[in-house]
Amino acid sequence: MDEAQRELGGPEARRLHQAIYGVRATDLNKTGPSVVSINGAVASLGVTEFLLEVTGIRAARRLLTYRADLGKVLVSKDEPRSDCYYCKGIWGSRGGADVERYLRSDVGAFLR
Repeated sequence: MDEAQRELGGPEARRLHQAIYGVRATDLNKTGPSVVSINGAVASLGVTEFLLEVTGIRAARRLLTYRADLGKVLVSKDEPRSDCYYCKGIWGSRGGADVERYLRSDVGAFLR
């Protein structure tokens, strides 16, 4: 969708995208930048919180913010908002969340 918007936007849209992106497309050899270590750290935090919640070791933290620039993981102490669908309807439902639905669907084939 983004690529289509740039193409339909014409040369000016492409120029602005490259200016905002910060890296010349010719320098990327048709790939994009990726910070593998940060992606891995954030994914590991998510998996760990999921496992802690599912196994009942402790409740998962509501919000973790990985600050690589500080070498810290910050834990939010904010209370859930009363109008938040996720906070009211999904968070803390444990069995009601039915995480096994992913195993019943075709996604299980990709996990093996």
